[in-house]
Amino acid sequence: MPTRTDDTELARWSDIQPTELTGDPIWKLDAYRHAAYVAALVRTDVAALTGEPVLVHAASQLLRAGTSIAANLAESYGRPTNPDRLRYLSIALGSLRETQTWYQACGLALPAETVNSRLVRLSVLRRILLGLISRLRKQSSARFDGW
Repeated sequence: MPTRTDDTELARWSDIQPTELTGDPIWKLDAYRHAAYVAALVRTDVAALTGEPVLVHAASQLLRAGTSIAANLAESYGRPTNPDRLRYLSIALGSLRETQTWYQACGLALPAETVNSRLVRLSVLRRILLGLISRLRKQSSARFDGW
């Protein structure tokens, strides 16, 4: 699924990324660009949560889960076989869903508009990831359990 052409936030962010990142072949993967942008947004949101002592653990978990999406996509990209790729893509999907849950947990400490925007962005990324996983599963002869 190609990046929506009306996603000006993602396009602006992508335009200012260093060529050392954008020149890597993984940058062509829509899911990776979306996930890397989510990681940047998560870092910003976690910084806003640091003043909330009751949310220290939740903020830490949000940071870990939100950055794990892009990290696991990158890991999958370097794997030689579809079953290996699928394993890391599945981990990225799990991290995405965990990120959604942590946004819900931190919801009262962040503006509602911010939380909603992040959940919408994660939903778009989830659809991209599910499409990628589905395509790779069809190409793979290995059996996988359903979710």
